[in-house]
Amino acid sequence: MEQTTKLCAPKCHPNCRTCSGKAADQCLSCFGYSILSNGNCVNICPIGYYNSITYQRCEKCPKGCKSCTSQACIECESSTEMTLTSKGICYQKSCDQSCLTCLNSNNSLCLSCYNGYYLDNDNHCSSCSMNNCLECD
Repeated sequence: MEQTTKLCAPKCHPNCRTCSGKAADQCLSCFGYSILSNGNCVNICPIGYYNSITYQRCEKCPKGCKSCTSQACIECESSTEMTLTSKGICYQKSCDQSCLTCLNSNNSLCLSCYNGYYLDNDNHCSSCSMNNCLECD
């Protein structure tokens, strides 16, 4: 009688539901409430990532965010260079001279303007003339 040998796929690390190998950092999915983060199953996402409940994995926060939810930044990477808006957006503190607040790294895309300027459709602050600005209280 001839004996046949069956080859089995490698067993996963105990933390992994599915995997690409035996090591703890080769998980493809996790059990229960564990979250996939760079091939590892973790309980909490690392700084700069949030728990994507839909995909049960850690997703990277938007640029400039130190911590976030799926909807908004909670804390900016550098509190000395960045400021957090009430809408959960981190922006540069040092802006183009016409911007009160700005969004991008070259500081020219404005979020708000100083008095005497208005925010145009291209996110630049333009000087007010007599007929295109109102005084704010």
